[in-house]
Amino acid sequence: MKKLFVVLAAMLLFVSCSSNNSTSAPSSAKAITAYSLAGVVGTINETGKTIAVTMPFDTDVTALVATFTTTGSSIKVGSTSQISGTTANNFTSPVIYTVKAADSSSTTYTVTVTVAAPLASLPQTGQTTCADASGNVIACTGTEQDGDLQEGVAWPSPRFTNNNDGTITDNLTGLMWTQNANAPGPAVCNPGATYTWQDALDYAACLNTNNYLGYNDWRLPNRKEMRSLINFGQSSSASWLNTQGFSNMQGSYWSSSTFAETPQDAWITDVNWDFAYFEIKTSDYYAWPVRALSTVISQTGQTTCYDASGNVIACTGTGQDGALQEGVAWPNPRFTNHNDGTITDNLTGLMWTQNANAPGPAGCNPGATYTWQGALDYAACLNTNNYLGHSDWRLPNVNELESLVNIGQSNPINWLNTEGFSNVELFYWSSSTFAGTTEDAYFIVISDGSLTIDIKSNSNYAWPVRMGQ
Repeated sequence: MKKLFVVLAAMLLFVSCSSNNSTSAPSSAKAITAYSLAGVVGTINETGKTIAVTMPFDTDVTALVATFTTTGSSIKVGSTSQISGTTANNFTSPVIYTVKAADSSSTTYTVTVTVAAPLASLPQTGQTTCADASGNVIACTGTEQDGDLQEGVAWPSPRFTNNNDGTITDNLTGLMWTQNANAPGPAVCNPGATYTWQDALDYAACLNTNNYLGYNDWRLPNRKEMRSLINFGQSSSASWLNTQGFSNMQGSYWSSSTFAETPQDAWITDVNWDFAYFEIKTSDYYAWPVRALSTVISQTGQTTCYDASGNVIACTGTGQDGALQEGVAWPNPRFTNHNDGTITDNLTGLMWTQNANAPGPAGCNPGATYTWQGALDYAACLNTNNYLGHSDWRLPNVNELESLVNIGQSNPINWLNTEGFSNVELFYWSSSTFAGTTEDAYFIVISDGSLTIDIKSNSNYAWPVRMGQ
């Protein structure tokens, strides 16, 4: 019996010792295994202990809340404890997270936030000189005209590359055009002619059937693609393009874009006068084929297709703008209302006043129409008064103003009013002088998207803009 007692006691002692030995030491785990900001997932580099997050354009990074998982026991930024999905931090500069393990050891992760660039960057207009209201050339400095500020992406040099195979590539937009601007191609495609709108679409399709110049993806350019060739610093873009390697420049060219308000019409670009207007589709105009994609030019907004009589038709195989929808896709939402009197266009990066009828302090004569010089002076007054906390307001150049036009809408004004803007008016001055007759300046008819000129002494509306962020 005594022997049995000794054996049982030994067994109990063994079990007790085994239990004590199995008690684990405090964990040394201290990794961040998942990390996101406002739903945007970060990239974790465990070797370098870094986390990179790219936020959408115009994100306010001063108070972003992180959601994370960790194997550690606690996380701090400085002396502030971090709670996943709750604690906000300012990511203007890299933020260092200190992760503490259960065994009191720690490590750090550096989180760097980058804000993405706008999806489609607007190029410069080409204007480099300035003119007063009488059309006299003047020094640009301090005028705040287009030729003074030259806002937008700078043009490459050379702007165009002649591929010596019948094509020319625009190094600014990435688009490839036929070197001959008067509808070249095989005889079966009826080259060198003017066409009705439908015939122009059929001509481009014929080029593809015949694999013209080794390509089968020619198309009639949409309105934005056609207008990307305009040099607003020249009195005639047609004459200028003839010096850039192109030949046989004509006057007015069809685009593949229908005029949505009266869809029996389509958009035309006049490369002599640099205008955008619409004409009935049964008229005869020139066609200039294009191919390739652009990472600079955005979509026009057109998603519907129409026949020559203006009837809605299925888009497949039509070659129309609404079918191809070429260009950088629009973000969703297109605009961000900051609820402080400003709205940012997430496509272009431009910040506009929410009130489109010249808002501002009483000293700036707000809510009025202005002569062209008066509109420039109005924008300068906003800066003197640091309107809405900014001192870099300006009158938009012609490309910036035109970027607001959604040609998929029968009335772009109504569309803009549904996007958060208010008091959108009919006619707006740009800061761009018309180089052909410098006593005139470009303005946009927002109600239909037309671009034309008016004498600078006449009165139109002004809509202030600045670059976002």
